[in-house]
Amino acid sequence: MAKWLDKLKQKIEQAQEADDVDVAHHRFNDAFSHQVEWTPLKPGGSNFGTHYLVKPESGGRLMMFKPTKGGLAFGFVFLLIGMAILVYMAWHMVNGQGLELFWVGLLIGLPFSVAGIFLIRWLYKPRVFDLVSRDFYSGFKKPDSHRQDKLADLNRVKALQLITEKVKANKNRYNSYELNLILDDGRRVAVVDHGNFEQILLDAEQLAKALQVPLWDNT
Repeated sequence: MAKWLDKLKQKIEQAQEADDVDVAHHRFNDAFSHQVEWTPLKPGGSNFGTHYLVKPESGGRLMMFKPTKGGLAFGFVFLLIGMAILVYMAWHMVNGQGLELFWVGLLIGLPFSVAGIFLIRWLYKPRVFDLVSRDFYSGFKKPDSHRQDKLADLNRVKALQLITEKVKANKNRYNSYELNLILDDGRRVAVVDHGNFEQILLDAEQLAKALQVPLWDNT
């Protein structure tokens, strides 16, 4: 019950902060910016860098975001802790030291392992910009052309949006930064979201240059 109340309180605080977003529209020199939402598209985010932009080699067609070493290390820590607990549990059970260790592994080791696997998979999932077919997608395989809900047409990108999100995790507060595509109908498409401002700003500037669209930085 206490955790549910904490989550509800966090949602209320996020909604209040969203209402207080101050957008410097005059800096963008485009009235269209008033038609765009400036609250976080995907609430939450890490307090460290999770991804960086990889530019294509000469003649290449793909720009993509890949996981940082720090992000992967964080995911592997979860996985290794979980696996170590499971191995320790299994070894003691084989030596007949009680079934109580089964519950230790099940309640602690397994969640850590599963969380680590999901985190590593999420980090490795590419965020891809195909500069030839002019598509953006997130995933290990490019969706079929008829799956328009999974593809974003880069020809419809009006601008890139970079915003700050104030995240509260337990008793800690930190800033996370969100990079989105803004389409010509005002819809937004999430690209990356993490806590390394210098990295995400550099990546946003390079991506805006490659797509030949403005960067609307409201950080």
